[in-house]
Amino acid sequence: MTLRPAAVLLALALTAAACAGTAAPDLADGDRTVEEAAAAAAEEATGPDVAEDAAGDDAAGEEPATVEALWWTASTVTDGELFDAADLSGGNVVLWLWAPWCSVCNREAPEVAEALADLPDDVTVIGVAGRDDLGPMRDFIAEHGLEDMTHVVDANGAVWASYGISYQPAWVFIDGAGNTAVAAGALGYDGLFAGIDQVFRS
Repeated sequence: MTLRPAAVLLALALTAAACAGTAAPDLADGDRTVEEAAAAAAEEATGPDVAEDAAGDDAAGEEPATVEALWWTASTVTDGELFDAADLSGGNVVLWLWAPWCSVCNREAPEVAEALADLPDDVTVIGVAGRDDLGPMRDFIAEHGLEDMTHVVDANGAVWASYGISYQPAWVFIDGAGNTAVAAGALGYDGLFAGIDQVFRS
């Protein structure tokens, strides 16, 4: 994946806050490492010309090729169904990385819920919950009225770590070609839409 320079979202990150005092979790024994999973996804894609292939497939009416930034699968928080991020390839995707006990995440959540109703049709927002049990994750979603948004469980931190993130909240913006930009800390309603404009409309 192409990680955009930190300056892309510098204006957003300067005003953002994150829950401190957390380190990246170790992957559980027997799990693939992030590097192995990313390498496997890259091999399953179409090599170095994934973006070009995706454009060609769209023109032919076929599914776009999987982009490396969406290599992962996870279970959904609400019903435990398998969620394959590769299904979002070719679209504009925003990941919100949160934890139930994070005070900043709790303060930001109502604005995220408000933003869902105003999202452009070509943008999908997915919650990636980590560092807690399923019960508190479900309670967080219910408390803040976030049921209309898909949330997945990242219990071992593999998804977070694949984007170089070891804290929460954080935001990851992935465009149709797989280019990725990260914003540290809370963005809220206005910051989320500013990020969408900067990454997907510029």
